[in-house]
Amino acid sequence: MEKNYYDKVIDRVKKLIKTQKYNVALELLSIELNQVYLPHEYEDAFHDLYNEAESYILDDEDYIEVLSEKELVTMLNGSPEQQFAAINSLDNLNLRNYIEVIQDYFLTDSFPQLKGRLLDLCSVQKIDHVFIFKSSDGIVEVNPILQESVDDMEFINLAFDYFNNHLYKNPSLIQIAQIALVEKVYSIYPKVFLVDNLEEICEAVISEINEMFDVEAIARFNDYYH
Repeated sequence: MEKNYYDKVIDRVKKLIKTQKYNVALELLSIELNQVYLPHEYEDAFHDLYNEAESYILDDEDYIEVLSEKELVTMLNGSPEQQFAAINSLDNLNLRNYIEVIQDYFLTDSFPQLKGRLLDLCSVQKIDHVFIFKSSDGIVEVNPILQESVDDMEFINLAFDYFNNHLYKNPSLIQIAQIALVEKVYSIYPKVFLVDNLEEICEAVISEINEMFDVEAIARFNDYYH
């Protein structure tokens, strides 16, 4: 009998734990546990695996997870969740050890947000290497050391201030708006948004959120928080 999706996730997480890939296991579990729907019969199993993986990291203060090139390639060619977990696992690693793998990923048709996130990590680490990058405008050359990281962008800082000033009556939406904006920034990276278009872009993000969520209901929930 073929295993269902959730059984396959459990098998993969157990294999990751067995091979001491605890951070990747935690990333995959976090994605599943944060889904809108998770069958009740799997919820406890996922929480138990999460606690198990986390306990190994807590027991070893010097633990640093290193993905092999083969493991990284496998995950970057996997599901969007696996790609997301792989890229996040690279956050604290030396990306200079994965130049060829990163180059191959930049030429794929994977989600622009994920490729932008990985390019941003390269920028943060000041990787001095000319990559060939497949963007929505075609093939371009990009050197991360010459790119401004997303966190350092004036546009991002001003946009966050805009959300704080315009959504202060509904603070639950501020973080949603910030996340949505960063995803948009990643999706066009290495291109960047111009500060001149700040208000228009921020209002477009707020409009999208209003269409996706019951904003009035969320506002009412804010009354229960201090």
